[in-house]
Amino acid sequence: QVSILKSNIKNWKLYFAMLMQPPVFKIVKPKLYEVLSPVIIITTKYFASKGYKNPEVETRFLFAILDGIFLNYINDSENFQLDEIKNKIIEMYK
Repeated sequence: QVSILKSNIKNWKLYFAMLMQPPVFKIVKPKLYEVLSPVIIITTKYFASKGYKNPEVETRFLFAILDGIFLNYINDSENFQLDEIKNKIIEMYK
């Protein structure tokens, strides 16, 4: 949900700043994957049910897009058209 991203930009900036540091990422990676694994599995199953040729790649592609959106939004939230971009992603996966 877009509201999660909009709710506390300072926390998201800290989160991404920490993840971009290899020693820190190494520490949090197991817990992060533990939390994200169910979401990845559900998303991959969804893409498989919709007939995507390679649902695993589609899942990675979507998550990479979302990472980029998060990073761009937290760095320029005043000018970033988050709601419009959300709608574009929804249109991509109808």
